[in-house]
Amino acid sequence: MSLSLEKFEEQINEMIDLRITNIGRSIRMIIPEYNQIIFKNPPLQNAHEGWAMLEQGMDKLWNEVKKDKQLRSEEAMRKEAILISVTAMRFIIDLCMDENQKS
Repeated sequence: MSLSLEKFEEQINEMIDLRITNIGRSIRMIIPEYNQIIFKNPPLQNAHEGWAMLEQGMDKLWNEVKKDKQLRSEEAMRKEAILISVTAMRFIIDLCMDENQKS
């Protein structure tokens, strides 16, 4: 069974569209949390602090992931993944960008 190039390109474009949609949905969950965090907490002071916060978030996510599937909470995993994403964004913005890029 041969797939025409047109049909193949159509399927690829559908996959890309779905990924873009999911990326947008994820970003819409992350940005409000990021905004709350930066108003409640000072910028990260150094890479060690940033790493410690990322590691703490990863540990919390790992604790949820390793639970039996019936006990695992998708909501708890999503919450931790969002917080890890926010922390990673703060790490980049607070520690890995020069002042001209932060604006």
